Amino acid sequence: HCMGHDPEQVFYKLSELSDMLGVENSVLRYWEKEFSQIKPMKVGPRKRLYRRKDFEIFKEIKRLLYEERFTIAGAQKRLRSDSRQGLLF
Repeated sequence: HCMGHDPEQVFYKLSELSDMLGVENSVLRYWEKEFSQIKPMKVGPRKRLYRRKDFEIFKEIKRLLYEERFTIAGAQKRLRSDSRQGLLF
């Protein structure tokens, strides 16, 4: 995987998203629990695959929390209103 990620790639493993976003796996798993917009595809009991849209949502969550300094609750509210207004994906 050292060659970088293929932009046409359809599914990502959590570890790939973690590398791409510079965020620990455990943080992404926590966000996944907190944000209903993230809907991975479950393959088997312990494995999930994430779509490009999930990556974009993770990226927006990271921006809201780390750059805009939102709380989790504030970021949830913001994502909900953005998606209702069609601003999000």
